[in-house]
Amino acid sequence: MGHPEARKLKTVISFLIIIGAFAIWWGTLYYLKKREKLGKWGELYLFFLLLKTGRGRRLLDRLASRRRFWKGFGYLSIILSFFSMALMFMLLLLSAYFSLTARVKPTKPSMMLVLPGINPIIPFWYGIVALAIAIIIHEFSHGIQARVDRIKIKSLGLVLAIIPVGAFVEPDEEEVKVMPRRARMRMYASGPGMNIVVAMVLGIIFCWGLLGSVQADRGVIVYAVSEDSPLKLLYPDVDPVAILSVNGSPVDPEEDFYQFSPAPPGATIEMEVLNEKGEKVVLRGVPVGVVVTGLQKGYPAEKAGIEEGMIILSIDGKIISSEEAFTDFMVSTHPGQRINVTVLKPERGEGEVRYVLSNFTGIELAHKYDVYPLEEFKGVGFLGVSTAYLGVVVEGAESFIERLSHPVKSSRDLSELRVNLLTVMFTLPINIKIMPFHSPLTDIYHVNGVLGRLPPGAFWMLTNAVYYIFWINLLLGTFNTLPLLIMDGGVLFKDTVEGLAERLIKGEKAQERRKRFSQGIYTSVSYITVFLLLAIIFGPYLVR
Repeated sequence: MGHPEARKLKTVISFLIIIGAFAIWWGTLYYLKKREKLGKWGELYLFFLLLKTGRGRRLLDRLASRRRFWKGFGYLSIILSFFSMALMFMLLLLSAYFSLTARVKPTKPSMMLVLPGINPIIPFWYGIVALAIAIIIHEFSHGIQARVDRIKIKSLGLVLAIIPVGAFVEPDEEEVKVMPRRARMRMYASGPGMNIVVAMVLGIIFCWGLLGSVQADRGVIVYAVSEDSPLKLLYPDVDPVAILSVNGSPVDPEEDFYQFSPAPPGATIEMEVLNEKGEKVVLRGVPVGVVVTGLQKGYPAEKAGIEEGMIILSIDGKIISSEEAFTDFMVSTHPGQRINVTVLKPERGEGEVRYVLSNFTGIELAHKYDVYPLEEFKGVGFLGVSTAYLGVVVEGAESFIERLSHPVKSSRDLSELRVNLLTVMFTLPINIKIMPFHSPLTDIYHVNGVLGRLPPGAFWMLTNAVYYIFWINLLLGTFNTLPLLIMDGGVLFKDTVEGLAERLIKGEKAQERRKRFSQGIYTSVSYITVFLLLAIIFGPYLVR
């Protein structure tokens, strides 16, 4: 059984074990509840057991004794929460727009839940620890702010889902309803505010404190290998983690393969790669060049018969030696222009793969602006292919660490800065081939300075823990600021609208008019937010 199949089987078995454990857990709790034997243990809520206690209230009182500090933090939390609310709402609008207008791949339901063991991009133990910490500081922040304003705390407790996954603080709801509006806003904002502040601090520690000590020795990281690439066709059982050398020469750890051209297109090279077992493997006879890794349906390349896996040798007689050469040529074309493309086409035989020369003549280019409506693409020809050198998506090992450890400094423009920040904040865990950091990938790095005294395994475990605590806190904090009535952000938005209504609406029947005005606004915004979330989830299915 190959490595990918073994990983899939292991994932399925782990998933079934988790589902089975939860089924037994919930079945036991449900049985105890029906027999009225759960009372002394706690309260059943969905799949969770809430263990309530009066203990811990003195701790909250001691923490809340610095009232001036916590009030200041509460007001800071309000500012952070509204900033996050605006940013998240804009992201929802953009995501919903692309989901309803572009042909994007639907998101799997499991990817939408920040639940370790369910979401495949969240490693179980790192995820459990991070989620528990995020929920505890979120709830305790609410509790501290409540005590700052003398609100009674009815109970504290743990949330159990077989193991502890969080905590809760239960204030007196009647007292919360009659709180001064500003105090209530401070209380609700403090939860997501604390998550965001903790995320900011841990983000700095992760980037500058931990990864700032890391340096690459050599090689480029392999993110993905196209199924029809020369590597996959010739060596299907090798799953490279990094490319270490080409034709005996070490690969620069800052190489990005955009300008990479160790040999003329179609020539063969010898590569040394690091596989998933941590073994160095030499791959011989690999043809190089710009490989077609994807085709857009209905566009010139597909209509002409170009296929994935073909290596582009030349266009109109111009040698395409690198990704840069291909991009430069395409930028110089215009819609309606006819081009001739020469490729090497892979042909599979019994136990072998050979490449044969093939020509495509008179391909009429489309207009790139029609596909990507950006000003820079006006008047530019479009072939309709995705490409990658050697058919692999890579990044220099040093460039990768530099981008994470110094996301601002390593950015050449605002576009790169946006990509770097989004990578650190949101998209890094999506690449499960990279995250969590693990051997053999970490074997191509060494740690400098004081942190270099730690055993490598301990350093990378610490780095992973800090990152996932940062990431889960950021997700929990920002998502909670959405203007949904069931979220902290919804209460903040509701109180703000009601305060605005009191200032704007005067005169006869003012109270009734204020109520209609404020209810209309915050209910509408809440429904719009729900619609945007549904559009993101189901939009890709409608467009397809």
